Amino acid sequence: MTEFAGRIAVVTGGGSGMGRELVRQLVAEACNVAMCDVSPTGLAETQRLCEAAGLPQGLRVTTHIADVADRTQVERFRDEVADRHQTDKIHLLFNNAGISGGGSMVTNSRDEWERTFNICWGGVYNCTRAFLPMLQNAEEGHIVNTSSINGFWASVGPRIPHTAYSAAKFAVKGFTEALITDLRINAPHIKCSVVMPGQIGTSIRANTRKIHSGDRESDAIDAAGLAQARERFALLGRDVSQLSDDQLRNLVAELERRFRDKALTSAAQAATIILDGVKALNGTIAGVVLVHAAHGLVIAVWIAAAAFAAVDGELEFAARNLGASPLRTALTVTLPLAAPGLMAAAIFVFLESLDEFTGTYFVGVPDVTTLPLIMFTASLAGNLMIAFGRSRAGGTASPDRSRSSKACRKRCQAVTGEIPQGRGTTLSHLPSEVGISTARLGLRPSSSIIVVPRIEVAYFVNAETNKRA
Repeated sequence: MTEFAGRIAVVTGGGSGMGRELVRQLVAEACNVAMCDVSPTGLAETQRLCEAAGLPQGLRVTTHIADVADRTQVERFRDEVADRHQTDKIHLLFNNAGISGGGSMVTNSRDEWERTFNICWGGVYNCTRAFLPMLQNAEEGHIVNTSSINGFWASVGPRIPHTAYSAAKFAVKGFTEALITDLRINAPHIKCSVVMPGQIGTSIRANTRKIHSGDRESDAIDAAGLAQARERFALLGRDVSQLSDDQLRNLVAELERRFRDKALTSAAQAATIILDGVKALNGTIAGVVLVHAAHGLVIAVWIAAAAFAAVDGELEFAARNLGASPLRTALTVTLPLAAPGLMAAAIFVFLESLDEFTGTYFVGVPDVTTLPLIMFTASLAGNLMIAFGRSRAGGTASPDRSRSSKACRKRCQAVTGEIPQGRGTTLSHLPSEVGISTARLGLRPSSSIIVVPRIEVAYFVNAETNKRA
């Protein structure tokens, strides 16, 4: 999706933080937006900011009160979107709403733990399930699920338990990875991305406190909130026993302000990164190359810099004294001397990229597939395919590795078109009209077969025997 003008986007958690900034930037690009939140005040402020910046003629920006953890409220939200935007389709779904809290299975209550988990994970599931038919009705769609760096590492430090939030964010990440494949097979016009932010300058700390206290609009910290704050400071090894309640309230408020205002990445910057990813990098070769290169780029730059620094400056000076131009000096003296270091840097990045399958999955699938992704998939289980070569006719499994490429191609062409390309199944479950027997392909009835466009020769790896067919 290269532009948002005229599209319809749904944003959860639009009353503050990244959700608010997503709404503002989408509206600035003439995208119709329906946003939900549990805070009427927050939604009203987001809408005010959008209107103050100037709404394009005819653009719809609607606000909806909905708790994404509640299936009934989410379905009502969906119906309101369809009614107020007079549509049966949307193009973008940003599952952004989230809170923290419920860190400990031991000391926190079941209600608090499940409230966090149900908003952070249940909200993603409920909204995806509710709005998926509307995404399917659009000519193209994109789902963006917000996970967290805690979807990679379930910790915010050795002294702070972080179970509910981390479990939810791991669920969001895993769900999105699986959903990418599901959509590629069953709704290929819909793409899906997962966002893994670190510390972003938002009001998530203050919002968490408000939601867990039961008063979503009040900034006041009640007695229960003060008790939790004292407990948290104690876990961090900070003695606040000498602070009065008012002093502690001021300290908590100041820390919440610093979290929002002093973060390295602001909510507006995060929203820009997300939208640029939706428009530019997702599903592109350039995005995959960036993901692969970035993995080892820092060390590669150090190696290359060291290689240039090791070049003897007197040799360059001598070349210039003999009349060589700066360009000729660089080409005939500097680059040849630095070449071993540059080659080492390039080899390092290449070897590092062989291990980079996660980024490819997030950024490239279903349009771009790389060798690391295929290798990772093959390492899991099942009869999985590694394919080489191209043929205009398409292809399937080569039953005999010793056959020539031409013979393989002939046999492949004999069955091409009889199985839906890009689908996985087993021979025993193929429809009878396909007319392919186990013996014909040289595979067991339980073997998995995937027909891929433009493949000439394919090897099937059987997980049970670890042999190729």
